[in-house]
Amino acid sequence: MRSGWLIGMGLIGVLSFGASAQAGVVTNGNFENGINGWTPFQTANAGFIFHAPALFDTNGDGNDSGAGKVNAGVATIDGTFGGGGFMQFVGLSAGSVTIKADIATHDRDSSNAQGGLFELIFDGNVVASHDFGFIIDGVETNPVTARATLEATIDILVAGDYEMSFLVTRSLQNEFGGLPGLPTPRQYLDNVRLSGTSVPEPGTWALLGGALFGLAALKRRRA
Repeated sequence: MRSGWLIGMGLIGVLSFGASAQAGVVTNGNFENGINGWTPFQTANAGFIFHAPALFDTNGDGNDSGAGKVNAGVATIDGTFGGGGFMQFVGLSAGSVTIKADIATHDRDSSNAQGGLFELIFDGNVVASHDFGFIIDGVETNPVTARATLEATIDILVAGDYEMSFLVTRSLQNEFGGLPGLPTPRQYLDNVRLSGTSVPEPGTWALLGGALFGLAALKRRRA
């Protein structure tokens, strides 16, 4: 009887280890601590890229808050896109994870108003993107802001640390590269968050199978 009770409790423990909340955590996802926890980077064909913490209303709620700021642009206009962004590694369990982030672009002078192409890159693959295109309102001196949300759901087959990057690129130069003194759009990233579920890995399922086999064998002996 005692052995059956132990096997049954083991089975309950394994079953209770079913789908649960994804354990991944983004470090400083709201940029309230500057860009701590994030690694700035830029593409090979980028001009001088300005990475910095900033206060900006990225999600459109009417309140300025911490954000990561980029001033994307190419070194030379040749039809390619160049820029930079922010990266960090996140530890994830096997299962499903949804990544969301608020993004925005702001132009102070629409003479060079290519807002920027935002890409969410996970484990080396682009999983979500948004191209703001040209954010022009018809009056060059009017500031223009455009906002959006990047979102992607990804299946995690093996638990581990995964690279998560947010890249912003443009095919035009910026004011810190080939256009000194000419205001060009700034790009903003904020409120990077994870949600999802984790599931048992193969070793846990093997344990469940062993528990079921043990219960079946015990039942046969008693019969």
